[in-house]
Amino acid sequence: MVSTSVRGELPIITQDAAIQAPGTLAVDIGIGYRDEPKDFGLPDHDSRWDLGKTRLALGLGDLVEVQATGILISVVDSAGATDQDFGDWTLGTKIRLLTEQGKRPAAAFLWEVKLPVASNDSDVGTDETDFFAHVLFSKQLGERNRLHVNLGVGLLGDPSKNGAQDDVVIFRVAWTGSLSDKNIIGAEFLARNGFKDNDSPVLLRGVYRRIAGRWSISGAVAAGLNDDADDFAVDLFIRRQFQLWAP
Repeated sequence: MVSTSVRGELPIITQDAAIQAPGTLAVDIGIGYRDEPKDFGLPDHDSRWDLGKTRLALGLGDLVEVQATGILISVVDSAGATDQDFGDWTLGTKIRLLTEQGKRPAAAFLWEVKLPVASNDSDVGTDETDFFAHVLFSKQLGERNRLHVNLGVGLLGDPSKNGAQDDVVIFRVAWTGSLSDKNIIGAEFLARNGFKDNDSPVLLRGVYRRIAGRWSISGAVAAGLNDDADDFAVDLFIRRQFQLWAP
């Protein structure tokens, strides 16, 4: 039987407007590789490994989901010289605004704060606190397909100048499709528009997930479409869902 709800979840970056079921904790952990990574506020590198990429999403009720997303260790390489540091973590709260009904899509609001865990001295992070706000839309298209659109803004701290920031506009759109009740594929377009160097990346990503009960494995391949984006990137994840309390 084909799944009738193909959620937008890691490795998809574009978020689903749906909320995790009450008491359900989804844990994703994996690794990522980026070739010639581009990050606002950081120098260019030849490559970057993100080890222990993690996302936790917990449904607190019918209306609220809390999230924590981060990286345990990041390793950057420039001309054979490597550096490493703990990765940044982002805390978020997603609030359901509308349920899907008829032609009306589901809608939610997502507020995120990136904590400055990684040091700017290691060229892994910016030592800045960043803020993001997104409006999320999702629509089921028949039994097999689902469409997600995220519109957002971000306030990014600029490590090159005290008290400075960069305001960005964020656009994400993703399609997910169910090949069967265990196999999901998808594609997404990611764009951000800012006013400083390395701050307007445009990427195209393809994703695959294999589901086995409460476990799943997934992967994604991304290609940069402009000079502000990585040349290419690869992510691999495993996921486990836990029922912490009865809904």
